[in-house]
Amino acid sequence: MNSKQVRLCARFFGLTWCIKRILMRIDDAELVSNTRNAIELGASSLAPNPRRIAAGKRNRALRKGLTEEGRRRLQESARRNQPWQHSTGPKTPTGKARAAQNAKNCQLGPRSVREIKRDLADVRGFLGDMRANCQMVEAMLSE
Repeated sequence: MNSKQVRLCARFFGLTWCIKRILMRIDDAELVSNTRNAIELGASSLAPNPRRIAAGKRNRALRKGLTEEGRRRLQESARRNQPWQHSTGPKTPTGKARAAQNAKNCQLGPRSVREIKRDLADVRGFLGDMRANCQMVEAMLSE
């Protein structure tokens, strides 16, 4: 992996994830040292996203613009309206399904642990049914 690939990997997946993946695949000591150097170079040369910088500046300007009176009015409005009471999540089945897919962005593999456990439970149930049927057939044959 060259330094450009490391920078792209670090930008999209996070630096520690990339380091773990790279070090897992490497079995030669010389490659390990070269990769660590590339990672260190890539991490220090990542350019910040200009859109995020601009958004941060706008947010700071908004926060600094509040006066004591404005802050007090905002607090009163929050206490009066209690927005945390109204944000209850999705209500429709499609919205709930979309919210259930949110964790898919962070998982490492193509399937989540919950999906794998559910499939294993199905397989265990199927095996239990097969055992019961085998015992029933053996009992019928032994008679």
